Amino acid sequence: MYENAAGVRLTVYVRRNAGGPETEFRFTADRGVSAFYWVDADLAYVLAGPIDRPGLLEVAKIVHRELSATPR
Repeated sequence: MYENAAGVRLTVYVRRNAGGPETEFRFTADRGVSAFYWVDADLAYVLAGPIDRPGLLEVAKIVHRELSATPR
């Protein structure tokens, strides 16, 4: 979880995934919370928080890049 000085929180959830290796960002929003989710090999990710789609997509790309660079 990340919280900025204004108290806005973004959370990354990670879990094992039995699905395929496809990486494609998908977006959803409900009750003021936006989320991008994607699958990368054997892990599934969700990035969620109360920010707009363009801002969340930028953070999701950074999270994806950083996690992809980390050896598993």
